[in-house]
Amino acid sequence: MRTGMEGRKEINQAYLTGERPLFGEKNLLVRDTIFDAGESPLKESSDIELRNSMFKWKYPLWQKAIILP
Repeated sequence: MRTGMEGRKEINQAYLTGERPLFGEKNLLVRDTIFDAGESPLKESSDIELRNSMFKWKYPLWQKAIILP
């Protein structure tokens, strides 16, 4: 994980597994990332921007998700 120019944390081209790998994260940009086996990878997270990422398991987005095209 690194911090971008706007102070936002970024995850690029990651392969994440397990239960809730990004639990409680805030102000995060996730690009070209695969979320494999493990439920609720973004539980209790907020201000998350997802680009070109894939979820292969259950409950990818937690409550109150705002999804834009």
